[in-house]
Amino acid sequence: MIFNQRNTNLNHDQRRWLSQALSGEQIWKQLQRDDQKFGAQNATNFFPFWQPIKRLSSNTVMLPDTLSIAFYHHPGITRGAKAMKRLLQQQGVEVTLNDYSFDEFIDKSFNRGFEEELVLSSLNLDDNYQVSALLFFLSDPVLHTTIGEDLSAWLIKEINQIRAHCEAKDYLTELEPFGSMLIHEGVISPMFHHRQTLSFEGVIKGVEITSWGWPQLRDVWSAG
Repeated sequence: MIFNQRNTNLNHDQRRWLSQALSGEQIWKQLQRDDQKFGAQNATNFFPFWQPIKRLSSNTVMLPDTLSIAFYHHPGITRGAKAMKRLLQQQGVEVTLNDYSFDEFIDKSFNRGFEEELVLSSLNLDDNYQVSALLFFLSDPVLHTTIGEDLSAWLIKEINQIRAHCEAKDYLTELEPFGSMLIHEGVISPMFHHRQTLSFEGVIKGVEITSWGWPQLRDVWSAG
């Protein structure tokens, strides 16, 4: 869940309160009540192997009368968005859900940007997860169009420094402070982790994952 910096209707206290009220744990409880669970686990950081982010408790704040949420059509994200709407309605907030096709969603991120206060998106890690994590923070269009131009430019500069001076095996260690910063500053609030169901590593011999996440096939064979 990204708090869209193009839309300034929410102040810092409201974002902090919403991060708690719409945490993965709270959404999961609503999904259980609605019998709409799916294969996921609560997220306390960008990745399950990073340290959980500790949040200060937030008192109830004056919430806006209306909120809009943008997301692309994906079964898990759609269920999460509907659960968020029900949770917010219980607080007296009228919620508009804008369900885009994936193509529309990406097109908005590259061009006009999003008008909604909240944007629900996702990131994927392939077998070369150190590099795919770095590429997400460096160039994900949804992330960079929603966090604002200044923060986007700063993040790109810092990530390029990591890429220039660190080995790929150290990327995740170097990236963790940046992920934690985005959460602490009330820009992003992780919701769920979903287990990867397709893995090349160790299944087919002679396959490597390139830095762009594509399988690179050389003298392929399988274990007998």
